[in-house]
Amino acid sequence: MKQTTNRRRAGSRRLWALATGVSRALALCSGLVLLALAAATAIDVFGRQFFGAPLRGAIDIVGYGVGLAIALALPYSISMDAHTTLNPATKARSDALGRSVSLVVFVCSLAFLVVLTHVTGLYMLERRASGDEMWILRLPVWPVWAVIAASLAVAVCVHIARAFRPSSKPVEKT
Repeated sequence: MKQTTNRRRAGSRRLWALATGVSRALALCSGLVLLALAAATAIDVFGRQFFGAPLRGAIDIVGYGVGLAIALALPYSISMDAHTTLNPATKARSDALGRSVSLVVFVCSLAFLVVLTHVTGLYMLERRASGDEMWILRLPVWPVWAVIAASLAVAVCVHIARAFRPSSKPVEKT
């Protein structure tokens, strides 16, 4: 029995390490996207001000880049419990009520993420089938939506992994 418990704990630690590692890598990508957006915006403003020529496609880059950055950062936000905060509501209540509220929030946010991921994946497939392109750059938009959908799928996996993450409390020996 004890060996099975130790294996489960080791498995949950590996699962959580994988989830947090992937979410950190995506958060780093999100930061790089944000830096690229800042650079594109600065170049656009500088070009308009000094040369009378904006950066061609800056509006396309920024428009799709912001959504991409948010989607890439979401798994990390979930892994850090930063997407929903219930501390004031649960600390003033009993432990049982706090756990119940946390469970309801966990299930509702998981359901929302699953639906959002599904709808985004369907939207990506529609954009691919229609051949939809960015307004100025004339690049296909479906690859951006594919990355967003994949990032949301990772967010769902990280959210599920939260349920199995190892406890930070010491385990009592029996």
